[in-house]
Amino acid sequence: MIKNNEILIDFVLKFSRELRNYGIKVSPMDSIDAIKALGLFEDINKKKIYTILRSIFVKKFEDYEIFDLVFNKLYNKIIKEIEEVENEEILSNLEILDKESVLFKGGENKDDTMFNFKVIYSPYEFQSKRDLRNSKYSDVINVRKSLKALTKIMATYRGLRYWNEIKGYIDMRKTYRKNLAYGGEILYLMRKNRKLDRAKIVLVCDISASMDNYVEKVFALMFCVANKFHKSSIFCFSTSLINVDIYLKGYSFEKAKDILSNKVDVWKSGTKIGFALSSLIKNYSGILDRKTILIIVSDGLDLGDIETLKNSLKEIRKKVKNIIWLNPLADEKDYKPYALAMKTALDFIDVFVPFNDLWKENKLRKDIIKQLYNVRNKNFFF
Repeated sequence: MIKNNEILIDFVLKFSRELRNYGIKVSPMDSIDAIKALGLFEDINKKKIYTILRSIFVKKFEDYEIFDLVFNKLYNKIIKEIEEVENEEILSNLEILDKESVLFKGGENKDDTMFNFKVIYSPYEFQSKRDLRNSKYSDVINVRKSLKALTKIMATYRGLRYWNEIKGYIDMRKTYRKNLAYGGEILYLMRKNRKLDRAKIVLVCDISASMDNYVEKVFALMFCVANKFHKSSIFCFSTSLINVDIYLKGYSFEKAKDILSNKVDVWKSGTKIGFALSSLIKNYSGILDRKTILIIVSDGLDLGDIETLKNSLKEIRKKVKNIIWLNPLADEKDYKPYALAMKTALDFIDVFVPFNDLWKENKLRKDIIKQLYNVRNKNFFF
C-alpha cells in the first residue's frame, strides 16, 4: 500500500508530463484534480491509482491504449523505485490486488500488462472553475444555422408569421381575391394560420472531466440556445444539476464567458447523468411538456445508478415531445455505445447524432429526418 502523499504527488506530476509527451492533452487542473482524488484514500494501491487517473486524464477513446502503456511503464520505473516497502506481506497483498485488475497476454515479460477495457467515470465531486477564453463566437454563428433547421423539422409551437392552411382562420383578403372570377360570389373560403416553425428547447449539457475537450463548443451551444431562442432553458451538470439561464441570457458573448467561468464551480467533476435528470424532473417539471424538445449533450460515460437513469428517462419520455442525444464520442468512425448508461438511454431517445454534426447543417438535417421517421424501428448501432 502507498501511504506517502509526496510519492503520489511526484508520480502524478511525472505521469501527466509523460502523457503530454505522448500527445494526450493533460492540463494543470487535471493534475490537481488527480492529486485531490488520490488524497481521498488513506491506503491506495495500483488498481485505485489506475482507475482514478484514467477517469481524469483520458478523454478520447483512442487515448486508452496509450494511457495503459505509459502507466505500466512509469509505475514499474518510478513507483517501485521510490516506494520503500518494509513489510513483505503488504507487498504480496498489493500484487494480488493488481492481478485482479489486469489481463495478462501471452508473452515473456509479465510486466507488460494490458488492462481490461472498461468505460469509467469519476464518482467524486470537485469544486473547480474553467477558463472559457478559447470559446469562439464563430461557433455560435455556425451552430445557430443547424439549430434553426432542427427546430423547423421538430417544431412544437407556432410563430408570428402566417401561411395558408386548410384548417385555420378565414383570410378575408385572399378570399375576396379568389372569388373575383365568380362575380364576387363567395364560393371558396381561404384560410390561414401561424407557421408551426418554433420549438421550446431544454438543453442539458455534461461538463464533467470526460467532456473537458469539448467545453468550448458546449459553451457556444449553450449561449446560442439561451440568446437566440425565445423559449429555452439551459442546464449543465456533472454530479449535480445547475440552471445557468441567469448567467447567459441577455449578456454579450464575452461577458457570459466570464460569468459562467466564475459562477459555476463543478467543471471537470464526476458524472451522474441519472441524478441530473432526476433533479430536472423534481425541481423543473414545469418546463417539461409536449411542446418541449430535450437536448442532452453527453458522452454517456456514467457508471452511476442505472435504475435512476432509466426511471428518469422513462418519466421524461412521457412528458416531452422528443429527446435528442448529442454524443462527442460518436464522431469516431467505429463508435459503439459500450457504456451501460448510453446503452440504457438509447431505448428512450428519438435522435442520436454526433455532437460535431451541429456544425454540419445538411448532415444534421438528414440524420434527424431519417431517425424521426423510424421511431418504431430504432436501431442506432446494432
